[in-house]
Amino acid sequence: MLKSKELTITHIATEPSIQVTPKHATLEARILLEQLKFLYPSSLRGVMLYGVAGLALVYMQWLHIDHKVLIAWFSAMLCVVVFRIFLLKAFQKREATWQQAGYWRNLFLLGVIAGALVWGAAGIWLLPEDFLHLSLTAVVTLGVIAGSLATLSALRSAIFSFAVIAGTPLIISLFLNPLPDIEMLANVGVMYVVFIIIIAQSSYRVHLQNITLRLHTEDREKALLKSEHMILNTAEILRMIATGQPASDIFKAIALLYESRHNGLRCVVLATSQTDKQMPGNTQSLLKAYAKAARELRHGLSTNACGTTTYVGQRLLIEDVSLYADAREENDGQVLPMGCCWSEPILGFDGAELGAFGMYYDDPALPDADELKDLEAAARLAGIVMQREKRENLLRLHSNCLEQAREAILITNARGMIEYINEAYSQITGYVKEDLIGKNARVLKSGNQDQQFYKDLWQTISKGKVWSHKLIEKRKDGSQYRANMDITPVKDKAGRIINYVAIHNDLSEIEALEDRFFQAQKLESVGVLVGGIAHDFNNILAAIKGNVYLANMNIANQVQVQKKLNTIDILSERAAEMTYQLLTYARKDRVEMKPIYLNKFIAEAFKLARTHLPENIEHACTICDEKLYILGDKKQLQQVLMNLFNNACDAVAGVSKPNIECEITFQDMPLEMQKKNPNHAEAKVGVIKVRDNGCGISSDAKSNIFEPFFTTKEVGQGTGLGLSMVYGSIQRHEGMIEVESQLGVSTCFSIFLPLTKDFVEKEEAEIIVYGKKEKILLVDDDDAMRETTAEVLRDLHYDVLEAENGAVALDIFKEHSESIALVLTDVMMPQVGGIALVKAIRVLNAEVPVIFVTGYDKQKIMTDDPKIAHSKVLLKPFSFEALSQTLSHMLKRGNA
Repeated sequence: MLKSKELTITHIATEPSIQVTPKHATLEARILLEQLKFLYPSSLRGVMLYGVAGLALVYMQWLHIDHKVLIAWFSAMLCVVVFRIFLLKAFQKREATWQQAGYWRNLFLLGVIAGALVWGAAGIWLLPEDFLHLSLTAVVTLGVIAGSLATLSALRSAIFSFAVIAGTPLIISLFLNPLPDIEMLANVGVMYVVFIIIIAQSSYRVHLQNITLRLHTEDREKALLKSEHMILNTAEILRMIATGQPASDIFKAIALLYESRHNGLRCVVLATSQTDKQMPGNTQSLLKAYAKAARELRHGLSTNACGTTTYVGQRLLIEDVSLYADAREENDGQVLPMGCCWSEPILGFDGAELGAFGMYYDDPALPDADELKDLEAAARLAGIVMQREKRENLLRLHSNCLEQAREAILITNARGMIEYINEAYSQITGYVKEDLIGKNARVLKSGNQDQQFYKDLWQTISKGKVWSHKLIEKRKDGSQYRANMDITPVKDKAGRIINYVAIHNDLSEIEALEDRFFQAQKLESVGVLVGGIAHDFNNILAAIKGNVYLANMNIANQVQVQKKLNTIDILSERAAEMTYQLLTYARKDRVEMKPIYLNKFIAEAFKLARTHLPENIEHACTICDEKLYILGDKKQLQQVLMNLFNNACDAVAGVSKPNIECEITFQDMPLEMQKKNPNHAEAKVGVIKVRDNGCGISSDAKSNIFEPFFTTKEVGQGTGLGLSMVYGSIQRHEGMIEVESQLGVSTCFSIFLPLTKDFVEKEEAEIIVYGKKEKILLVDDDDAMRETTAEVLRDLHYDVLEAENGAVALDIFKEHSESIALVLTDVMMPQVGGIALVKAIRVLNAEVPVIFVTGYDKQKIMTDDPKIAHSKVLLKPFSFEALSQTLSHMLKRGNA
């Protein structure tokens, strides 16, 4: 191999063509020997089975078959038994080798076939005319065939031969027998033999798998012992790599290691330089002229084996260099000897060509299996050294740029294998480099995102596009946090993606600040809302009192009384709904995205919002007929609408005919949203518009209205957080908000939210379910509420025990614990509250069902405490239809 001469690509083979004669047993021969080692010892059980079964058959048929026939048949059986035993002793004595396996197999098959012929003869000669004894012969013969499965299944030809030869004469004889019902027995025999053959095939496969696995295990153990020396030397080279020894010393050690394994072998390590395409060589045993040529080698087609290898990226084998005159060069008037040269590309972890490892002999040759393995192993070992050098340079480059970055940075290769994390990433997640480097990025999945989420991610970045999203990440200790992540593909000069860089920030502090802003705005809005709620409540209470008065005045007129009572019930439901909305609005929870029926939600939100609008403001809500559904958080969207309504209310304060309108429609997804959601570009969006005819917004202020603390109101009139909270909430819902305004004329805020598939809201039918005289303990400190509820329960066919507080209720329960089927209790009571009462009751009876009744926030009552299992919460005021259904459900659960 010389730099000044060329070897054309047609002279190079990529795989050896040499034919190797096996010096050791083939796998098939070894498997056969193992089968014989199982078959011969087990044949002793087989011949004993033959003998016992034959003797039993002779005994059973002695009175029904000619004695001479029986004696002749049994004598043949004994001959087969003796022959099989003789074979066993001979096999054990001579210790058969794999070369003799075929001979012993044939002898074994001879004994099996002889036995099969004897039992086949039984199916012809030993069939009396009596149906019962004929059946006995068939059963014994088929039983022997089945019994042979245990001793012959290791050799498929043996069990098949025995089953077919022994069973066929019997089955033919049965089919030809004129006795009635004998055909059914023949059919059963056919199915039985087929069944035995199927089982034998399965058993044979199990034997074969076990033997093959054992042989492979033995081979691996021998290979491990043989390679112990190799491992020790490789370990020393790896130690040199780990301790930072110079690369040139390590390359020399690698060359010496493989030269010592094969007499006459010479090795060279060539490293590819990406700058001038020159390959500096590291040689140990090459002649000086060749070493000099290797050090000055350039890579490319037809330069020589190593140069071409680095260029085409595949193994190249030249069997006989002397066949090619242009591959030899004189040195000081002498022809340098070189019989063959083999070259293996050295690849990095990312598949890049880093160089070539060359092997040379003075005589023409192609590598055998061991030499091929060593060629590959040497190249891999040299690749580790080169990769170390490459990685160290990369780390030095990154150390100054990335280690001091405040953002968490993670770098993977094109296949998603993690190559780098910075210090900020470790501080945020708790993972250190040793935990992640070399692993696939999927190990960082928190389980909070579904498979479609990651599918969309990979579809985006694999196209070379930047992916940006908020997600929930997991720290090493298992805790979770919200993060904003950007993943950017990194491409080489050819445009191929070679790495991905993920940069993310922990949003915990940012979201905590947003939550404080959100709650501050909520409290500010609650102050305005309470006035409207109080106004509506006073109207409701006045209407209730009026209807009660009219009912009393018309006590004799049942129709009028019923009408007034229905009105009172409607007013009560309205008051309850208003209370529930206020509790929901004031609650401070995490964001919870659920399907929302947008039409109904906007109608209810507008009903809530208009309670604090001054009476001089005209208002209207227009909702499209199309049913629209979104994924969203009701509390945040209620807050968004409340802020927009508050702003609209302030905007129309100085207008002579103030007007606020709310409208909901749907349309195609706007282009700006399509860019952020390319996988959902064809989706529809729901559009919520809040429009007023107020003072409007100036063009200067319009560009800043969504910034925190920006406000056009006077000092003390607003915090400037409302619209920034609105903007953040809409972004969290993957939506978009736009504002159109003309100063002194009008303003319109438009919210675009992605629509989702329809869902069905479950509504229980308003039917009354009656009891079966179960005894209920009713606990409530409000006398009117307790007496009314007790009367309703008795009307629902329940027995009721009343208690005015938890202390009295506990005494009653102790007295009637055996008969009380359910406890219905208020939560907030003097002395002993509802939860304390139920915990005390649970000590006496852990299974009795409980219904808590409260006028406060349901979320504060529900708990995972096992002391109040089998419980449910009803909010006051409740419909008695719902109460009857809940009672029925809880009693069934309690009884279950």
